[in-house]
Amino acid sequence: MTYRTVVALVAALAVCLGLAACGSAGSSSGAQVSSQSASGERAASTSPSSATTHESAAKEQFGAEKQPGAEEQSRAEAVGISEIVLKVNGTTFAMVLAETEAASALAASLQDGPISVDVHSYGGFEKVGSLPSALPASDEQITTAPGDVMLYQGNQITIFHGSNTWAYTPLGHIEGATAESLIAAFGDGDATVELALQ
Repeated sequence: MTYRTVVALVAALAVCLGLAACGSAGSSSGAQVSSQSASGERAASTSPSSATTHESAAKEQFGAEKQPGAEEQSRAEAVGISEIVLKVNGTTFAMVLAETEAASALAASLQDGPISVDVHSYGGFEKVGSLPSALPASDEQITTAPGDVMLYQGNQITIFHGSNTWAYTPLGHIEGATAESLIAAFGDGDATVELALQ
């Protein structure tokens, strides 16, 4: 074998080895690309699922918040009530409800039955007593007149036979009431008022 032949064989062997290495690297690179592609597909396929899960959770959360509770449903039903009855010492008065949340809440509370409130004289112009539970207040400066019924400090009902200017939330007005008729019904001292639906 001549020197030239040996050199040619060595060169051919080197070329073959080089091609084999390139083929192996290409295969590995292709596998990496394939793996990345597959990973990308998984990410794409899991992303909408994850978004759907979050969306469903959000819908459940906000849907639950929008569902009215028993108290809100009761108040909604009470919107159709325009009058309640006040009974004191054998006299019955009809009170037209004010258009306030407090008045609606009061009417709603009476759906479970009448409530009684012990009232006492205050300031020479009103009878005031504590309600069984607080009502939603929206106080404003008001000058009252005989027959006005107001919420004071969120949990006290005030029935006016006179006039006063203060921050109250309107509950209603006793139809046809005068200072004289209210004083005659309630008397000079303490009294118990029953509030009920018609």
